[in-house]
Amino acid sequence: LSDASLNSTLVVAKDTTLNSTLLVTGSASAEGDIAAQANLTVSGDATLNSTLVVTKDATLNSGLIVAGTTVMNGDASLNETLVVAKDATLNSGLTVKGTTTAEGDLTAQSKLIVTSDASLNSTLVVAKDTTLNSTLIGGATTAEGDIAAQANLTVSGDASFNSTLVVTKDATLNSGLIVAGTTVMNGDASL
Repeated sequence: LSDASLNSTLVVAKDTTLNSTLLVTGSASAEGDIAAQANLTVSGDATLNSTLVVTKDATLNSGLIVAGTTVMNGDASLNETLVVAKDATLNSGLTVKGTTTAEGDLTAQSKLIVTSDASLNSTLVVAKDTTLNSTLIGGATTAEGDIAAQANLTVSGDASFNSTLVVTKDATLNSGLIVAGTTVMNGDASL
């Protein structure tokens, strides 16, 4: 047997079986499905003019570049860093098991709930009312406006006032009263 050379079209009406490699030096067009029982190896670029459907896992040994929108119906698992160059929008919750670092401002449109301690290494600025359901413990506290206590005010150390102390009702002292300057009483004094 020797080679067969055709100078025109080869038309086969039924199945064709090749027991070795099929080499095509030009373009090849298939009007129907192509089924490969083993690997399909493409040494150059592959262009698909329609959808690529993969029924099992797909492995890429290099980068994946997507020019349009990507929709994933299942979970996405990343074993390395996720880098997003622009805004990221999440329509549901974000759960982070490790430390989270924000290099810019962090804006919450609703409540900020912290189940454990919150540590601030700089100033806390609150534009409106602040409600504490428990004790406020800290160092020196400066209030630029009025302080209103709906219950008792307990001071374990000295209390220093740089201006007038006004008491609208009775004042009880369980120990001595020492006055360094003049004392003026507008009402009766009972001793």
